[in-house]
Amino acid sequence: MTADGFGRRRFVGTGIVGFATGLGGCADLFGGPETARSARFEFEYDSANGSLTATHAGGDGIPASDLVIETVDGTRATWSELGSTSETADQSVEEGSAAEVGPATVNWERSVGPAVTIRVLYVPSEESVTTLETFVPPTSTPTATSTPSTTGTPTPTPAPAPSEPATATASAPLWESDFEDGTLDDFSVTQFPSGDDDTESYHVVSDPSRGEYAVKHRTESRYLEPVQAVSLEPPLTLTVDLYVSGMSGLDVFLQYDPETDRGYEIKARSNFKGEFVEVSRHHDKFSSADSSKPVVQRNSDGAFERGSWQPLRVTWDADGRITATVDSTGEQAIITDTELSGFTFRLVGYHYSGWAAFDNLLITPGVLDGPRQ
Repeated sequence: MTADGFGRRRFVGTGIVGFATGLGGCADLFGGPETARSARFEFEYDSANGSLTATHAGGDGIPASDLVIETVDGTRATWSELGSTSETADQSVEEGSAAEVGPATVNWERSVGPAVTIRVLYVPSEESVTTLETFVPPTSTPTATSTPSTTGTPTPTPAPAPSEPATATASAPLWESDFEDGTLDDFSVTQFPSGDDDTESYHVVSDPSRGEYAVKHRTESRYLEPVQAVSLEPPLTLTVDLYVSGMSGLDVFLQYDPETDRGYEIKARSNFKGEFVEVSRHHDKFSSADSSKPVVQRNSDGAFERGSWQPLRVTWDADGRITATVDSTGEQAIITDTELSGFTFRLVGYHYSGWAAFDNLLITPGVLDGPRQ
């Protein structure tokens, strides 16, 4: 046992490679019919040397050139590139195959410290990135020391006065779209005047991983707005499920004023610098100039995971505080502004490579302090 209390620790995880065929008559979110393949990985962490060994512990073989090990802050190598592996790019990683990453590993040469999160990805193409497993080094938990209590005569606690049971009142949603009708009839799709890309626009597809429909896109020159505009004012909560494959994402305008091109913009994107969530005053064309309040805040340190569904929650308080939270990681970005209210929302795709999808868009009155159940 080393000084940090862990030494060499073993952990087992399971990743799914590929997905079953989608629902009949609708495109497949993950790119078409594909036979599901699975692989298990066993991790052995050596905290003393700052190294991690990932071992294929059963399941299907995976091409070594398609298996990627990366940190959330940018260190990245394919299985075949690592000096600790024996498989070449055209060979398959089978049960028993192992890869070590650490300061002595060729093409890695970095310590896996207690704050470094490792992901194992299946990347058959730039448009298909699946997170097989995420490894977070354990942290030691100090042993609690009990404090002896003094012995005395207990004081009786008076019984609480009976009260009437509280009656919960549920407010009707301001907007709700789960796309289970297989259409985008509630939205208009508009191309920006300067937009000239001919990439794939928004369309409803099946999601075989969840048995639901979702909206997929490969565009950043078009936006979605509700056909029946809804006037939004704080306090409220907007939630949406987001799936990002490659360098893509979704921007949510909580407010957008088309006459002045101002808005409150929430970005959830993956790009060359990683995955981030950001809240900003769009174009900063605002009259207020309170220097004590940031006009933009970004969290870009692995704010969410690519290749899996991520819940995004945006709250808008009555005092103008706008908070974007990725509930799976707890990462947040926050600004405060009170200049806009009463406008509708807008959804804008972001695309450089790969694709993104979203589902279960819900806007409700009041501020939700935790993940939506």
